[in-house]
Amino acid sequence: MKSILKHIYFLNLGIRNKYEKKEKIRQRLLLINIIIFLFLTFFVFYDFIVDFLISHNYSQANAPVLIFWLSSLSSIWLIKKSRLLASKLLTAFLPPLITISYIFIDNVTCGHFLWQPIALIGFSIIPVLVFDYKKEKTLLLVSTIINLLYIIFYDRILSMGVNSYHVSLYHELNTNPFIYKAVQVSIFLFLFALIYFSIRINNYQQLINERINKSLSRERDTYANLNAEMQAQRNAINKSASLVITDENGYIQFANNNFCNTTGYSSKELIGKNPRIFNSGYHDEKFFRDLWQTIKNGKVWRGEIKNKRKDNSLYWLDTAIAPIFNRNNNQKGYLSIRFDCTKRKEYENELEKLNKSNKNLIYSVAHDLKTPFLNFRSLLKLNKFCLLNEKECLDVMNQLISDSDYSLRLVNELLIAGSLEGQDIHLKKKKIHLNEFLTKTIHQFDKQVISKQLNVESDFQEDIPSIRINEDKFERAIGNLLLNAIKFTPKKGQILVKTKLRKDNSVMISVSDSGIGISKEIQQDIFNRFTKYGKTGLNQEKSSGLGLWIVKRIIELHGGKITVKSTLNKGATFSILLPLG
Repeated sequence: MKSILKHIYFLNLGIRNKYEKKEKIRQRLLLINIIIFLFLTFFVFYDFIVDFLISHNYSQANAPVLIFWLSSLSSIWLIKKSRLLASKLLTAFLPPLITISYIFIDNVTCGHFLWQPIALIGFSIIPVLVFDYKKEKTLLLVSTIINLLYIIFYDRILSMGVNSYHVSLYHELNTNPFIYKAVQVSIFLFLFALIYFSIRINNYQQLINERINKSLSRERDTYANLNAEMQAQRNAINKSASLVITDENGYIQFANNNFCNTTGYSSKELIGKNPRIFNSGYHDEKFFRDLWQTIKNGKVWRGEIKNKRKDNSLYWLDTAIAPIFNRNNNQKGYLSIRFDCTKRKEYENELEKLNKSNKNLIYSVAHDLKTPFLNFRSLLKLNKFCLLNEKECLDVMNQLISDSDYSLRLVNELLIAGSLEGQDIHLKKKKIHLNEFLTKTIHQFDKQVISKQLNVESDFQEDIPSIRINEDKFERAIGNLLLNAIKFTPKKGQILVKTKLRKDNSVMISVSDSGIGISKEIQQDIFNRFTKYGKTGLNQEKSSGLGLWIVKRIIELHGGKITVKSTLNKGATFSILLPLG
């Protein structure tokens, strides 16, 4: 019963869009038969009970109603078995079937003459409900014609199975049969046309609804995709950029988290404030005047602004400011998208410094190489015209050798410095015994040490494990430190090379001398490229100014660092810290 009621409740006359036309007809057919079945059930059981109480036999006169009831039940069974055509035919021709049953029993009461015309019109419009007017046109036309003829001639058909008394009584009730028949036919045609065109309009309306729903579905999908794209763009911008919205006077109305994090202010602190609170003083009034003039004219301003954080630290923002318009195309505020470009600006400043340094390099190299070449030219001219004696020629040759050595050393250091520049330098390393390596490096300078009568000592800790280094590069670093110690230490001075294992899993290498020392004012500058300090040794040894920068760069590429401690006229100590491993 629950399933039957559910089918009745979900009768589809265009209400449930998920049903197709075939399913609609099936539901109508099922509903019609269920209603007939439920309606006649009362009369069938009523006839059974009354007949049993009066005569204990079932009256033959009630058989057509029972046949009607069984026909509806059979039609429901056929629907369940998916035999829709058979169920349609049985349902469409129920009125003629009942008439035939009355003829066979040869017993029609006057009461049947009275209720049948009323029910007949209703049953005669059933075909238009159960047949598909497009696919089953023939069946619909045939059934309609049969039911129409039945309406016209049903009293004569019934007269074949009744006695003369009932016929005369019926004719007395219908004094004008023609008008009566005309009214019946008119009502039938009107109801048939009404239902027929209602179904067509309903199907057409459903078709329109389906098209509208499909169109709306596509629009919803398009809108959802656009919304998803916009959301993705908003998320991307919010994660990577600082967003600020101001009113037409420039006062902040909204600031996202990125902007708050960049400036150091909270959102509450920024709302209602003027962007002047970020003014670092770096830009002049003309800069901001041009900015405002651009956006007030409805154009987009783009540029870089140096601002001040809440803690007074400075930062750079790559900024684009665009006006916001209302429906009347009047400006109602401004949208600012800002990207933190502080690191890029710092990098650009470093590049600028590097460019300036390179210019200084070119000038320095040209200046340093000019003197040896002038010497070459002058000395060669003297030798060409035989203006020198044997001793003077020997002095000229020694000077030429010295200038050549300096020029070669300068070119080598320039090449080394160039090879050490850049961020993606990877050194090939191997494990070596540090103390043995340092001893070997120290002996390379025996000639210079002996010529200046210097005392070079070593203090190596014996249990230092092997370390991984690039021998060529590290030998250059230690060699430059030893060479500087020799250059700036007077005769009979002291040089000490020391190693020590530290508790932080690192090793310290120090090179100390008893030379002229380095003042505190220039101790940090001596590691810069082409430093202007200390270019000439005690014996007028020339320097390129690259030596200590090369040392520092090599140590950094090994993951270490170098520091200096010095007192004027008391010597200097350069200390290297290297990680083990």
